Amino acid sequence: MSKMLATVNESRIKERNQKTPENLGLLCSVKGKDGKWYRGYVQFLPVNSQLRVLFIDYGFFESVNVENVYGLPPDLFSTTIMAFPCSLSSLSDEDEAVKTQQLNFLKAGLLGRVLDVEIRGFDKEQHLYSITVIGVEDNNVKEPEPIQELPSMIIESVSKEDLSPQCGYLYNETIMGKAMCKTLEAEGIHVNSVFVGFVVHVQNPSHFWIRTEKRNDEFEEMTMKMADTFSQIKLDEDVLLKPALGTLCCAVYEEDMHFYRGVVTDTYKHGSEVLFIDFGNIEKVPHKLIKKMPETFANKSAYAFCCTLVNVFPLDEIWTCITSDFFRQAVSNKPLLVHVVQMRKNKFVVDLHDMESKDNQSITELLISSKQAAYWNNVTIEPVVQNNIDLTEKTRSLTEKTRSPRYALNIKPGCNLAVICSYIKSPSEFWCQPLDKHLALKELMDELQQYYSTHSVPLNSRGSCCIAKSPQDGRWYRAFVIEIQKSHARVMLVDYGFTIQIKEQNLEAIMPEYLYLEAQAFRCSLNNPIKPADPENSGDWSPAVCKELKDLVFNSTSALRCEVTQLYPISAMQLSTMIPESFVYSSHDLRPGNEEQVYITHVSSQCEIYCHLERNTEMIEELENKISDESEKLMQDSTTAVVRKLSLAKYFDGKWYRGLAHPVQSPLHLGVFFVDYGNTNISEKTHVMCIPRDSDLLYTPMQAVKCHLASVSKEKLCSDVREWLDGAILNKQLRVVVIGKREDGSFDVELFDGDVNISEKVKELILSRRPSRSPTLIASRCTQFGNAPRKKNRPPKKHVPGERPQHTEDTEIHQLSCLPDMKVSSGFRAMCFVSHINSVDSFFLQLSEDEPTILKMGENLNSSIIRDSLKSATFLRVNDLVLAEYEEDGALYRSAVTNYEGSSRFKVEFVDYGNSAVMGKEKIYSIPKEYLSHPRFSIACSLLDTSMYKSDVSFTDAVMEKPLLVDFVRHKNHWEVEVEILDGSGCVPSVLEAAVESEKGEKSPASFQRDEKATSCEQNVLTKEVTYLQYLKTPSTVNLTNDFLQQEIIVNYFQQSCCQKRKS
Repeated sequence: MSKMLATVNESRIKERNQKTPENLGLLCSVKGKDGKWYRGYVQFLPVNSQLRVLFIDYGFFESVNVENVYGLPPDLFSTTIMAFPCSLSSLSDEDEAVKTQQLNFLKAGLLGRVLDVEIRGFDKEQHLYSITVIGVEDNNVKEPEPIQELPSMIIESVSKEDLSPQCGYLYNETIMGKAMCKTLEAEGIHVNSVFVGFVVHVQNPSHFWIRTEKRNDEFEEMTMKMADTFSQIKLDEDVLLKPALGTLCCAVYEEDMHFYRGVVTDTYKHGSEVLFIDFGNIEKVPHKLIKKMPETFANKSAYAFCCTLVNVFPLDEIWTCITSDFFRQAVSNKPLLVHVVQMRKNKFVVDLHDMESKDNQSITELLISSKQAAYWNNVTIEPVVQNNIDLTEKTRSLTEKTRSPRYALNIKPGCNLAVICSYIKSPSEFWCQPLDKHLALKELMDELQQYYSTHSVPLNSRGSCCIAKSPQDGRWYRAFVIEIQKSHARVMLVDYGFTIQIKEQNLEAIMPEYLYLEAQAFRCSLNNPIKPADPENSGDWSPAVCKELKDLVFNSTSALRCEVTQLYPISAMQLSTMIPESFVYSSHDLRPGNEEQVYITHVSSQCEIYCHLERNTEMIEELENKISDESEKLMQDSTTAVVRKLSLAKYFDGKWYRGLAHPVQSPLHLGVFFVDYGNTNISEKTHVMCIPRDSDLLYTPMQAVKCHLASVSKEKLCSDVREWLDGAILNKQLRVVVIGKREDGSFDVELFDGDVNISEKVKELILSRRPSRSPTLIASRCTQFGNAPRKKNRPPKKHVPGERPQHTEDTEIHQLSCLPDMKVSSGFRAMCFVSHINSVDSFFLQLSEDEPTILKMGENLNSSIIRDSLKSATFLRVNDLVLAEYEEDGALYRSAVTNYEGSSRFKVEFVDYGNSAVMGKEKIYSIPKEYLSHPRFSIACSLLDTSMYKSDVSFTDAVMEKPLLVDFVRHKNHWEVEVEILDGSGCVPSVLEAAVESEKGEKSPASFQRDEKATSCEQNVLTKEVTYLQYLKTPSTVNLTNDFLQQEIIVNYFQQSCCQKRKS
């Protein structure tokens, strides 16, 4: 490791004057006083250009010069720390002989001998291991074995010195450097080059990979050929055995299970680390999924190269996930104008511009203006010279790649759709089109004929997506080029499915306006991948059988429907030899009107459930036995621990179940959807195993039937209704009546528990539990207060990692103290309502006059605009002001962080109400600046005289949901108050009667004079004002503008009354 650090950092010293000073972070590479390089931990900020560094693999400190400290290579972050702090356990021993022996052993160790020790304990507070030295051995350190000769497929000119086993980081640097040299020759790129490209992989703004538009067609053509090649190779064939570092290979990328070109950068017991040279990402791949690279793919240079964005550096010590995600969103899936401003050893320094924005937005300026990065004027950017690039044509060509018609329709197992059969080759291969898009395809075809009959658009670089003229009917079709040989092309018509041979001169480039419709044809095979029954035709289907199928389909007078049961790779020629991409869907012969006995296995929401059919009980038991047998076999065979989408996963009960595995943010875990039960969980990768291709488990239908409760709304999800449903029906035998079937293969049902209609019960519960402070509803005060977000006692939900919300707003975290103060002072009297009660010594009030503002703010916070732009809070501290999602109603409220509860869970206080809740970090978001202008609307209070109430319960019963006249007496840490309950009796002052009769009212309260007759009973006046205020705000109010105006008059009149009463 020391040699590796020396190699990396000595080269950095030579380039220091040409590079932007790096942000070190706490872990670093440090050159010691002995001239050797070590891993270090920076303890303090520099003082007089000196840093105090802990040498973490040895345990001692040194003060070193700043210029001898560099950032630590990324692959050494995860390497175990070699040294750990110890204390001799014998120091407390009263036996002096034992102490002397232990000290002598220790001295021998300090003089270079090897100690044989026993760890006796660990002191958590001191972070010390207590040890006893058992003996001393001679220091016989083995010399490293000589490096093996590398296979012939090693990247050219990578020397053995570069490929030392301790230099994983250097492999990547060397490989990237050699690959870039080849790519430069193919691309013809140099400093000040300007071209169109797009980002294919992002680590952070200082490390991302770009592919040029110029070579993208060539790359896609190679990828297609690679897919065809490896679709014929079995799992245990052509495996790259004992790969040496730097060896070229073809490896499977876990997320899509396709093969891509790569190079081995590190090896492990059951696999290797592979750099995908055409994308830039590095992944760990199991041995059997790393294949030898055919020569036809090895002679092409890498199609992507590493870049760093010009003139930016991170605001924090390193690039944060938030900033990297922001950058990734800014540059992905769009054409970029790339300007090379500098070339470094293994990277291009580039200036990027978004070609889809109005003014070719600079990505550097975007990061800086969005406060995602700081500006560092390190490289002077010359004005962009476009070298005669036709940006419009380039944009069109790149759009072709990002919006290619080859992208398939979104068809999944269970989909049931009306179709037109466009082409039949055999029962194992025929092509269908969705009937509902037939008119759209007809219009598109008419547009193609009209345009290409009068225009010629040359196809550049033999692009794979094109328009082809069929020699059979002379019509133009959207097509995909399979191969071109000797001025002839073989193309597939993507909207119809069949392949034709045409002259290359009949190929035209596809215009972007003809890309809006997906490729309409999808390939099908009859169910249960059937094999030909005619052995005389060498395993192929006989012409007679194929003709019979064509006659049956094309002569049919009724519409055809297609029910998708399973998915296979599009390149699969013999489905019986391929691994499917999905489990088998079955409708289990359910039809509208059927009644079934079912067992509920999972409740997804108030309207969506999964169940087992009671009549399938024996099948499910048999399936469980098969899974048990298969899992035992897989665990005995350690070489089969390859994770594919179709897997067996271990659940919390220790048993294995079938599941669909998908990646999550943690590299050590996978998300698993259990297809026979309907629930999803996060599993360790070690608890997930692929199902072998010959296993019956791949072809046994999924047992979880997805159902939707008929007529139950999914617009407003109520978590407590879902939990009630969970407790009421989960794992119970119930009766369902099938109402209908959806296009995705799920069913609409009525659910019954005996004679109780569960669907109707759920609808009643939704109505009764509708959040009282709805952001879109102004309801009466009597139903609003007392229902602020309050956590009920219920078991905590399991935390499932999710995608981080994205937006481009400023995400600076503000503290609670930044809110303006409430205008409340000693002697102030106002009408209030209680929003939350802990006890008579701790409760919260809201001023009546603040209610419209609170309601309006709640409406705005929960609008789609705010929801769509939410961004998760990253680093949270106590008193940080945030938005938090309350579990009871799913709404967002202004909140303050009050405590860290562990496991990424925080306690927050809803500052406008006063109550608190504990929630996961995923429900906490940054608060937009416009919501910092309002003060905190809940006022912390205690009763000045608590003797009026026997208990906290009696106080709650007395004041909750009641209008209160409150005197604010004095303030310490909170307000001490006197409370007067307004019970609703009394007379209405004439001025208010006049306000009631007046439909239009006046905007200013100054025009109203208080009636002297109404001053005889101040309390009654106030009560009737409150009563009328309630009336004005009931849902029956028609003229909201006018009524709100009257409400404003009444509130102001009430304030005048209070002022006069205080004065008297």
